[in-house]
Amino acid sequence: MKVQEIKNLTGNNIMCMCIQEKFYTAGTNDHYERLLNWVNKASVTPTNIYKIAVDIYYHTPLEYWEPYGYSREEALEHIMFLIGKRITISYKIIKE
Repeated sequence: MKVQEIKNLTGNNIMCMCIQEKFYTAGTNDHYERLLNWVNKASVTPTNIYKIAVDIYYHTPLEYWEPYGYSREEALEHIMFLIGKRITISYKIIKE
């Protein structure tokens, strides 16, 4: 018997996070929709989480980060941490 771990992240997860955190206020509806659609198709990997974070970072006004004193890297790490909290994990038993 094997156990497979399945990680899932949806555009809806990202949309809820952006609303809650007040991210993506400098992006257009087209940019936002493109991101959410891409998330729905992308697999959950560290590289893809980074790509999502970069997109969110560049569509969130720089003034948002000023009170925190975050560098660009720290802001991206913070966004990736928040994305990670939105990932759901399920398991599937595979009979051999």
